[in-house]
Amino acid sequence: MKKKKEVAMMMMRINLLPEHLSQDKPKGVSHLIEVENPNRIRQKTKKVASLSVYSQGPLYAPTLSRREREELEKQQAKDQYQKMQVAGKTEEARADLARLALVRKQREEAAQKREEEKKVAEEVKTAAEQRLLDKKEKAAVGDKK
Repeated sequence: MKKKKEVAMMMMRINLLPEHLSQDKPKGVSHLIEVENPNRIRQKTKKVASLSVYSQGPLYAPTLSRREREELEKQQAKDQYQKMQVAGKTEEARADLARLALVRKQREEAAQKREEEKKVAEEVKTAAEQRLLDKKEKAAVGDKK
């Protein structure tokens, strides 16, 4: 059997044997009888746009379950609150803005105080340097006499 196949393959390579003769012969009569199940229904592919649920408008659109609807409402409420928060229309936002104003005022006062302390320290330093220079001058004048 293997030899026949090998010989057929070699003859096909040389183009001496047509392809339909090189294949194995089917056994029995199964190749002659085509059987199809008459009860089988072939499914046709449908496009989403052609479905009756979506083609009749939003009134017939599928409804959300209770949990999905509640989750969606919760998310929308959260987004709305965030928008109001950014706009400063909620009590929490007003309190935050008041707190920020207070912090800014305290920081400005602290910065002013530091500036004043710097000026005072600078004046004390210059006064000390001036006194030291005066002493040196007096000592230099006293040494010359």
